[in-house]
Amino acid sequence: MKDVVTDHEADIRRRLGEWYSPDEVEAWLHAPQLHLDGAVAIELIRAGDTAPVIAILDRLDAGAYL
Repeated sequence: MKDVVTDHEADIRRRLGEWYSPDEVEAWLHAPQLHLDGAVAIELIRAGDTAPVIAILDRLDAGAYL
């Protein structure tokens, strides 16, 4: 079964692409993240829980060091 990319996931990938290379985006999405309490971003996104991931992107956009 092929993964379906939602509009939220596409937007998050686009925003991450402003900061990271395509390979880094994939690595970030699929690795446990300290700022997500060890959760894996892609799993949260696909479960519909995008708010914590978007909050990280908002902090990056604001110039916060993560």
